[in-house]
Amino acid sequence: MYETRVEDYGRVAHGSIKARLLWFLDWLALRLADQAFTDTPPRAARFTERYKSARRVIPVAVEPPVWAVPGPPSASERLEVLYYGNYIPLHGLEYVFEAARRVANPERFSFRFVGGTEGQRSAAIDRLRAADGKLRVEFIPDVPESRLAMLIADSDIVLGVFGTSPKAGEVVANKVVQGLASGRRVLTRESLALSELQELMGPLLIQVAPGDPAAIASALENASICRPSPPEVERVARLPREAARLSRDALLRRIRELADG
Repeated sequence: MYETRVEDYGRVAHGSIKARLLWFLDWLALRLADQAFTDTPPRAARFTERYKSARRVIPVAVEPPVWAVPGPPSASERLEVLYYGNYIPLHGLEYVFEAARRVANPERFSFRFVGGTEGQRSAAIDRLRAADGKLRVEFIPDVPESRLAMLIADSDIVLGVFGTSPKAGEVVANKVVQGLASGRRVLTRESLALSELQELMGPLLIQVAPGDPAAIASALENASICRPSPPEVERVARLPREAARLSRDALLRRIRELADG
């Protein structure tokens, strides 16, 4: 709770009584648990250090959903860029909007933003209104998973997270795994949690500096020129599911150990 409300959303001031209470509740939860789990090794290490936990915090990899499977490349002449989510600070959409305004040759790009409230979408439209009229931008309300799978299949690039909080630099967002498993290139901020995945995914995973619209724009421009070959995409897109399976097997072994005492 401390991480989300204080560090990520910034809704509670550092050092305030409420922040200290949230920190204490997180500390207490770790103390009372027989075993704690989180999503990535960097976050597990930080929680162990922050709360001085005597128990090891075990990371559990994100597994792609069954609908995330490699498909044929997009047939669009433009580079189809897809964001989906709920516009939270972790995602750093303000940097994406600025990058969209900066891309050279905007006629080569098409952006789709899926999710968010009507107010958030309206504010985003206002931010992009001054962009070159050649830039194609579409805002779509929340969609069911079946429709989301189709939108990913129609895209060339799936956007990950670009926020600057500690959490943003340690997570592997669901959309990153889903995009990669669907055989799409994923553009996201640099993260310690992505080091192993980067080795597996190669050109499908594109990382940029956090909070840097110029770096995002440059990466998009490069992606519009250089596209990976379909056989290579199909081969590496299957790797996130295999990595998640290995992590799940390790998790099950740990649970059995706990059950056996």
